[in-house]
Amino acid sequence: MGDLTDVREVILSAKKHGVSIRLGKTGQLLLSGPRNSEITEKLKLHKKDILSLLHNTSSNLNEIANRLRKGQTTLIAMQDKIWDKDGNPIGSHRAVTLFVDAMCRWDILDMMLQGHPNYVDGCPIGEEGCDPDSPVLCRSCEK
Repeated sequence: MGDLTDVREVILSAKKHGVSIRLGKTGQLLLSGPRNSEITEKLKLHKKDILSLLHNTSSNLNEIANRLRKGQTTLIAMQDKIWDKDGNPIGSHRAVTLFVDAMCRWDILDMMLQGHPNYVDGCPIGEEGCDPDSPVLCRSCEK
């Protein structure tokens, strides 16, 4: 597999531009949403690595769901320490950066889980859904 940082950046860039990435039932890479030439070229360049990353989640679906649950709890605790009541950062620049990076990783894990053909739809956090105090919501609860 290529550099995971590059793959992560491509996935985040695609998401920022409204492109969703998931595995099809036969294991192909499916994209939905608007695409421009820059995003399309990056996705083509990293297609093999993105597919490998998504395929490797099949045996770890429960582990990913557990990471999402723990991550949501951690993000709730982090947000209380770095934002004031008006939503302004009061934590250090490093703390805010770590928080934003953790949110991005959480979102990528949720995208991988929800888009995997072997995952049964629903909230990975629990039957009652994501915590309403959380800065992140899974794709099931966002709907």
